[in-house]
Amino acid sequence: MTDDRSTVNAEPVTDDQERRIRRRQTIRMGVLVVIGGILVIWALVNRDDTQVDWLVTETTSPLIVVMLAAAVLGFLFGFVVARRRSDD
Repeated sequence: MTDDRSTVNAEPVTDDQERRIRRRQTIRMGVLVVIGGILVIWALVNRDDTQVDWLVTETTSPLIVVMLAAAVLGFLFGFVVARRRSDD
């Protein structure tokens, strides 16, 4: 059985390092919550219809849908890029 706080071929994580890791994760989560909240408020304020050009056709959609679709695509792109970086 291995210690949960260590990885293969690495030194065990000290309590101080563990606290720093938790603090960093908490800050990162807080930033994500704030950005998400701002995005939701911004989207709710912009509920008007807008023209969307899809290169082949044009449609009219609520601006909230366009903004949320762009946010989801941006999140997925960032997730894929982060995954590829961690694999290297």
